[in-house]
Amino acid sequence: MGNIINSGLVSYQEPWIYYSNWSDENQLYKIRIDGKQRTKLNNDNSSDINVVGEWIYYRNWSDGFQLYKIRTDGKARTKLNEDNSVFINAYADWIYYCNWNDGFKIYRILSDGTERSKLSDDVTASINAYADWIYYCNWSDGFKLYKIRTDGTERSKLNDDRSGNTNVINDWIYYRNDSDEGKLYKIRTDGTERQVVY
Repeated sequence: MGNIINSGLVSYQEPWIYYSNWSDENQLYKIRIDGKQRTKLNNDNSSDINVVGEWIYYRNWSDGFQLYKIRTDGKARTKLNEDNSVFINAYADWIYYCNWNDGFKIYRILSDGTERSKLSDDVTASINAYADWIYYCNWSDGFKLYKIRTDGTERSKLNDDRSGNTNVINDWIYYRNDSDEGKLYKIRTDGTERQVVY
C-alpha cells in the first residue's frame, strides 16, 4: 500500500508493473518487470492504483474521481461508486477509501460495488488497510494517528504527534512527524514503541 501516499501511480503484481502513464494523459498501462509487453489498459486518467488478483482498482480522474475496476487484461471496466474516492485501499474483498464528497470520511465497498457504508465520522487522510484494521491520520484531532477495525468498530488513538504520509509494514506504522520537524518516525500498530527513524 505504500504507493497510495504518492497518489498510487504505480502498483506491482508479479510479473507486471501497473502504472499511470504521464506521457499519455495518465492512462493506465502495464509492463513486464523485464521492460517487455508494454500494454495500454484504459483511456481513463488513473491514480490510486491497487491490484488484487485479476482486478485493478483505481481512481478515475476522467469521471469525477470515482472508483473503478478493470481486469488486468484491460477488459470489464466497471464503475463501483459515485463518490470522489481518494486513498483507495483494496484489501481482500473490500475497498476502503476516503470519500471527498462526505468530508474525507472513511468508507468501504465490496469489490462488486455493493454494501457501501461509512465507517467513521472522522475527517481522515493517509489511510492504510492492513489485516483487520484501518490506520489513518485524523484531521479532526490534529492529524494524530488512529486505528479502527475494518467494520468501523474499536476506534482508538495511537499517538499525539501531528502525523502524515503513513505507511504500515508488518506491525509498524511509519509516518512523517510534523511535531518534530517532519522527521521519520515509527510506532507499533498497538501504539507502543514510538521512536525516531531518521
